Amino acid sequence: MLSRRASLLMAASCIVVALAVGVFAWLQYDDLVASVEIVVPARVIPPYTIIQRDDLELRELPRTLLDEPIYHTPEQVLGRLTTITLHPGQIIYPDQAVAPAGFRLTADPRLAVVSFPVRPDRAVGGQVQRGHHIDIYRVAMASPAQGGPKLTAAQLLQDQGAAVEYLATDVLVVDVRSSKGEAAGTATLAADSQLESSARTASTQVIPLNIITVAVSPTIAARIVQITGEEQSGAYQLWVSLSPLEREPTVQSAR
Repeated sequence: MLSRRASLLMAASCIVVALAVGVFAWLQYDDLVASVEIVVPARVIPPYTIIQRDDLELRELPRTLLDEPIYHTPEQVLGRLTTITLHPGQIIYPDQAVAPAGFRLTADPRLAVVSFPVRPDRAVGGQVQRGHHIDIYRVAMASPAQGGPKLTAAQLLQDQGAAVEYLATDVLVVDVRSSKGEAAGTATLAADSQLESSARTASTQVIPLNIITVAVSPTIAARIVQITGEEQSGAYQLWVSLSPLEREPTVQSAR
């Protein structure tokens, strides 16, 4: 028979084990049934919508959801842009509500984002970069009169061969690309095709600028699209320059 001391030790061990099992069961139960307030949509929110306070509400949901990569509070979601349709009561994941600037290249919801093709020699030698501010010009090319009198050098200098107007000023560049959609200005490694395959060496190539993307008002966006179409006729050209840091009072921003 077990001694009294051994019996007491066994009883104490059983009590400790029972308490441990009880605490573990209580913690598991608490994780399963305990709730916490988590932000959810209060109504259907369409995609491409800036989330406002009235779009959200707090709902009691299982605490275990806090381990999920989701938004927990309204402050984390306000001002973000929906990428899909959000339905009432659903939890919101980060890829479903994103920062507007990262999704549409500008944080200003009033601006349109538009691209236009441009030759490097008409865009500061192709050195325009993301973050630059540019002025955009519309150039109307004059057509020489057919069969007209031959002009002297002095007369030619007095004549204007083209008319120039500001199309837009102080325009923010949000992206620059090559004609193939690659990020312009980045360096790539290319093999020298003139050498035998066994002796080819890698050389650095800079991707040229062919497409500029800007954030402008819808009115200016329409004018940029118009001049891009007009260029096809050969009667007009589109040029850009880097905006001056200090502008003369007579030139106002058209953005």
